[in-house]
Amino acid sequence: MTAQGLPKKERVRKESVISALFAKNNLSLSAPPFRFTWVILEPNAVSCQVLVVSSKKKLKKAVDRNRQKRQLRELYRINKNNLLAPLLQIKVSIALSVIYTGVEPIDVNKQTPQFIKALQKIALAVQKNHTIPVHPAH
Repeated sequence: MTAQGLPKKERVRKESVISALFAKNNLSLSAPPFRFTWVILEPNAVSCQVLVVSSKKKLKKAVDRNRQKRQLRELYRINKNNLLAPLLQIKVSIALSVIYTGVEPIDVNKQTPQFIKALQKIALAVQKNHTIPVHPAH
């Protein structure tokens, strides 16, 4: 088991990785009301870095967007072991973006099972395709 925190080293900060996450030929999963995209990185000490995105088109006020991002980070932080355990077994590092596509505010209790299932699907997809080209921008 890994620690429950979400330190700075587990967050995506490099602009090249962010642009790779939103490129056309990346891996993605749509599990409404969430959308996940990920890129396989060179193996390093951190097995998963996360980027949380909130839509300015759906939430006009910055206060609402920041609240939504805080809730998404908390949802990821609590459930990240469902994704990290399989990644540690195959020794792969990924960068993951989490986008909330729903219109209504996040209900953490209601959407936790959907989020966990999506993380497990991502882990399976990475296990199947971990031999695909590695993104060098890390």
